[in-house]
Amino acid sequence: MYQNYLYAFAFLYKQKSDFRSHVLVLILLLFGMPLQNIAGEKVVSFFKVADTNAIEHNPHFLPGSKNVLYMVFKGDLSDPLPWDNRLVLYNRKDNSHQIIMTNVVDFKIAQEQQLFDVLTAEPLTMTDDSDMLRCRVVKLNPVTLEQSLVATEIRSLDTQLDDMLNPGTSSDMYSGQHSYDSPFSDQSIDIVLHEGTGLYYYDFICSDAPGQVLLTSQVFPTCADYRWQPPLVWLDASTFITMVFNDNNNLYYSHHDGMFAIVKVDINKNNTDYLFVAREIKAFPEFCLNSSRSVLYFLKQQNATTELCRLDIQQKTMLPLYSTSGDMAQVRFSDNGKNIIFSNIIDSDIDVVRLDLEPAEIPFSIINDQYNFVMDVEVK
Repeated sequence: MYQNYLYAFAFLYKQKSDFRSHVLVLILLLFGMPLQNIAGEKVVSFFKVADTNAIEHNPHFLPGSKNVLYMVFKGDLSDPLPWDNRLVLYNRKDNSHQIIMTNVVDFKIAQEQQLFDVLTAEPLTMTDDSDMLRCRVVKLNPVTLEQSLVATEIRSLDTQLDDMLNPGTSSDMYSGQHSYDSPFSDQSIDIVLHEGTGLYYYDFICSDAPGQVLLTSQVFPTCADYRWQPPLVWLDASTFITMVFNDNNNLYYSHHDGMFAIVKVDINKNNTDYLFVAREIKAFPEFCLNSSRSVLYFLKQQNATTELCRLDIQQKTMLPLYSTSGDMAQVRFSDNGKNIIFSNIIDSDIDVVRLDLEPAEIPFSIINDQYNFVMDVEVK
């Protein structure tokens, strides 16, 4: 019973909204309502894949393996260039790190699953005034280290390069247009930027119904040149999860007072389901789904602490899994779902970190407080 008291007060302490709803929760807990266990995971070990003075980032597990591919920045931080990265293979068995490729811009798992698509670039000439690049996409076999050329293009330094690597997700940072192709059907979602009443908004439009707006979000102001674009992941042929933002009518400090919501959209039913709402949800990076597409992992940040959170899509329950006194970059899973990898950022130190998980029963439920949050804003 005393454990119920502790969990109740811990819950109330962390929440910042309607007091009456908190009193109701407390009454229910104190008068014998059992606290429900939630199936989740717990972290059983923490391991730095790479721990050097270099900047290590963008780690991927090799398919069917606990070995890791990651990038190491080797350029000048005061004047970074897109190709200032090396691609490194970490072998867990002998704890070795092998440089595989240089001049790397980015890489991702290929559709063939066992291979990786790697984007490289290098200047056409070595003169200081040249801004023309030779860009290549190659398929890399991380086991045999064989490479096969996919595409070669001559690009200008001031153009976007990663669309060569991600043809199914086209983006134009200046126009605000962003498209996500479904891996389950021929549908796609276009996220289109427009202006209204002095603010900017994103409209979510399905390719099958170009005149119909499924969802509208305000644009989160990043206070930087890089524009925020909502992340999007597909659950099945007609359902996706994304993020929306509302500034709570604070036009001057909307990035402090605004609210984020993680929502599930059913295209066929034209229905939007709010899964989790909080001011502390991080706008970046992308979401991470488990292999069964039943659990979503995202980041929350408050003050100088970043939390990796687990959201059960069906139950709408959120549990914190790991926290760090700094920042975290893109989170990814191993094939068996037992390991998570990401870049851990503390001050100027950026390390690749692996978390090993095991199933756990969490003896309390974190209730999703909606903060009276309404995203159906009228755009004039």
